[in-house]
Amino acid sequence: MHSPYILTKAPTSFAAQPDGAYGTGVGLRDLTAYLRSSWRLIAGCAVMFGAAALAYSLVTPPVFTASAQLILDPGKAQVVFGDAREPDRLPDQARVESQVEVIKSESIALAVVRRLRLVDDPEFVDDTPPSAWNPLAWFTSAAEDQDPVQVRERQAISAYQNRLTVRRVGQSLVIEVAFSSNRPAKSAEIANAIADVYIRQDIANKSEAARRGVDWLSERLAELRQQTYDALRTYERFKLVGDKDSGDEPQVKLAELESISQSYRRVYDVFLQQFTETLQKVSYPESDARVISAATPPRGKSHPKTKLIVAFGTLFGLMAGTTLSWARYSVDRTVTPQRVTSELNLNWLGTVRRFTPAPPSAGWWSGLFPSGRAARSAGTPMLNAFEDTPSAPAAQDLRRLRNAVNCTLLGRTSRAIGVLAASSGEGATTIAANYAIACARAGTRTLLVDACHDEPRLSRELAGAEQQTGLTEIVADSALSARTIAQLAKQRFAVLPMGAATDGPNPVDRIGSDAAALQISDLTGAFDLVVFDLPALDASPDALALIPFLDGIVVVADATSTSLDRLSGARDAILAASGTVLGVVLNKVPSPAAAR
Repeated sequence: MHSPYILTKAPTSFAAQPDGAYGTGVGLRDLTAYLRSSWRLIAGCAVMFGAAALAYSLVTPPVFTASAQLILDPGKAQVVFGDAREPDRLPDQARVESQVEVIKSESIALAVVRRLRLVDDPEFVDDTPPSAWNPLAWFTSAAEDQDPVQVRERQAISAYQNRLTVRRVGQSLVIEVAFSSNRPAKSAEIANAIADVYIRQDIANKSEAARRGVDWLSERLAELRQQTYDALRTYERFKLVGDKDSGDEPQVKLAELESISQSYRRVYDVFLQQFTETLQKVSYPESDARVISAATPPRGKSHPKTKLIVAFGTLFGLMAGTTLSWARYSVDRTVTPQRVTSELNLNWLGTVRRFTPAPPSAGWWSGLFPSGRAARSAGTPMLNAFEDTPSAPAAQDLRRLRNAVNCTLLGRTSRAIGVLAASSGEGATTIAANYAIACARAGTRTLLVDACHDEPRLSRELAGAEQQTGLTEIVADSALSARTIAQLAKQRFAVLPMGAATDGPNPVDRIGSDAAALQISDLTGAFDLVVFDLPALDASPDALALIPFLDGIVVVADATSTSLDRLSGARDAILAASGTVLGVVLNKVPSPAAAR
């Protein structure tokens, strides 16, 4: 997508700014640009993960969970012998947690498995023989002396415990028993069976404890009865007959025997009362727990939770898409206005959209050289943007580029600038030619110089192949140089070609030297603007020899191939050659129509 050029204020010295001059903070514009370039990947990942989560929810067998609730009633706690308040001394939390573990115990599980015959249920016992390809079968072996019934019960108990959930409700005395199954009715049936088995076992345990208490009390009562009888008989006999060993204090002895007899009698009465109460508990024991909410078949599945899974999958997709897009954005070294200004500290001069050559037509410049019409008749792409389609998007971009460079070089009466690229094929010659034509049409006396010795494309297409007078000739002949410059200065737009190809020194290397017949000042004195079409840095080092004598360099980058690292290398090479980078222009940007 085409974006308008960004022109930053150039410093007076036209030098690159130090690191941090533009700031490196991430603003709303950066975030918007990131989302604009990455929303498709983020949305695609979100849709993909959401669809995968939905597919998982649809193919996963549903699980239904039913729950029953029990409450522990401390007022009904029963004891066999001793202080009836003893159970209340146990903290409620410890008591409830203990009963939770009792419900989870294997004894309850075995009773439920046998009661509901879960060993015959395929959901709890898998009768499929283990596959020989199962890695677990390679390291485990079944014991030959194990009872098959016990093995099936162990499998059923294991599956039962995996589906059972027992927890305390808040800080109350309520215990929730939840069981999950593939069928709603079965989950409710098993949950109610667990509660019933727990209560029955609690009653049975209390009855058994009371029965053991009765047996112990019976033996103890028999002993106390005999001891009470013996003490009473001794007292009565002493009372009637006396005892010669009592001496002069028979009344004291009698009181002692009476006290012993009464003590045994009181102990016997206490044990007899406790024995009677224990017999009642054995005949009608009560549990400390009761059901306050029986389990009913659930109306909906508890797993998988489709809405939650899809929402989580979509959220995970958004996070994954954001991570991937940010990783791609971080390693992406595409040239953008923000990166040029923030990372390279260079001016952004604008973009030039890709354009298609139009049918040939003659222009006001075509009579400059005898071969101009012939070359133009072949249809020169670099000239179509301005001459054939002045209202084309690329032509508008070139006007913006002209204004941006003019603002950068504001205040200079005569200017000499170079146009180059980091690599060949990025369109530096096209930009140089069209920029020069744009300046000439705006009234600026412009000279376009072909400084590409190895590939003088500009000379072939604009000046013509038969044009012989060029840099090669005038750089060594001062008289010819003066005549050629004077002849070119008569035109508002002129082209100085490379000249005849020779095996001698490169004429670009000699420009500006003391021995050269051609100086940059000779050209800037005759024209308002001199544009040098320089060779790419990776193709020839000739440009580095001419850069120090120019007012500035416009670096051209290809929107489809130039990386930020390559552009950074070009900047460093120009600065190392004592040159000044005026800014960067991005070429071959897809037009909005092409993007659509």
